[in-house]
Amino acid sequence: MKRRLLTLISILILISLACNLSGETAPETEEAVLSLAEEPCGNGVCDGPENAQNCPADCAEDGPD
Repeated sequence: MKRRLLTLISILILISLACNLSGETAPETEEAVLSLAEEPCGNGVCDGPENAQNCPADCAEDGPD
C-alpha cells in the first residue's frame, strides 16, 4: 500500500514538473509586462505591450486636429 502511494505521488510530481518546463509565468500587472519588454517605456518607440494608457511617453494618441 505504501509503495503504491509513493508511486502515485512520484507520478503526480513528475506530471506537475512537466507542465511547467519553461519556468515562465504570465505577468500579473502592466508593470510586469513592461519590465519584460526588450526596451522600456520612454525609449521613443511604441511597441510590444506598450500602449497609450500604460506608456503615454511613447504611444501618445494623435487625435484629428
